[in-house]
Amino acid sequence: MEYLENAFKFWGKFKWLIVPLFILCCVAVFLGNPALKEITGTLNEVTDLGLVTGEAENIDLYDVLDKIAPNIGILLQVVLLVLFLSIFIFPATYGMIIRGYETGATGLGSFFTSLKKYFIKFILYFLSVLIIMAAVAIIYLLFFFIFPFIFIISWQLATIVFIGVIIASVIFLCFLFNVLNIWFVALAWDDMKVLEGFFKAFELVKGCFWSCVGIAFSMAFIYITVNALIGGVLENIIIVSYFIKSFLLSMCIYVLMVYGFELYRDKTEKNSVLGDYL
Repeated sequence: MEYLENAFKFWGKFKWLIVPLFILCCVAVFLGNPALKEITGTLNEVTDLGLVTGEAENIDLYDVLDKIAPNIGILLQVVLLVLFLSIFIFPATYGMIIRGYETGATGLGSFFTSLKKYFIKFILYFLSVLIIMAAVAIIYLLFFFIFPFIFIISWQLATIVFIGVIIASVIFLCFLFNVLNIWFVALAWDDMKVLEGFFKAFELVKGCFWSCVGIAFSMAFIYITVNALIGGVLENIIIVSYFIKSFLLSMCIYVLMVYGFELYRDKTEKNSVLGDYL
């Protein structure tokens, strides 16, 4: 918990570093939420129709896909835009955080200098992350391909397997997030090579496995819960709702980023100007 406490202290000292992440989250939420809402609305209508009529097997899936296809296209465009902006925002934000640790003074004024310093390294890191994400996606696709055969053998077994996969996925994704976060911390702060940084991050997160997983899960749970509450209370005040969701998401990302720095500097005994403050 000390790392998390220090992460919030860091945010309190350097409040404005969250702004680029907030802008990125605003792009994702404002552009992506309407399309996502349309997709979920269509799927809910189809589900309700099947429950009411009792003829779920007669639902025209091609018609459903035809209805949601435009919004899926919009979501894909939003994802690509967010990924593109991330290439600039994340290395700059990491750099500004590093500057805060090294000098005790940082701000948005160092955005472009940080971007210039860490941009190339982030591109290599970003491409490596995409490869890992592709590998993870393939594993899940294989599971969804195999799952129907498990269901045919035994629906009880399929239920147990499905629940087990969900639990394992939550743990794995929380672990992976921390590894990916600390991976770039190692690359940028200690100028490590890509593979060297990955194995260093993996080793550090593995050594604090449950605390890392717990913190990531807690932040995600808080975001999802508050997000759901906001959706209910401010459903008709869309702009305010989207701004709050964007801020909350950017806050979670920022705090977890600094949490990674705290873990890294403690486990590697890395000194910083902020040592006494934090």
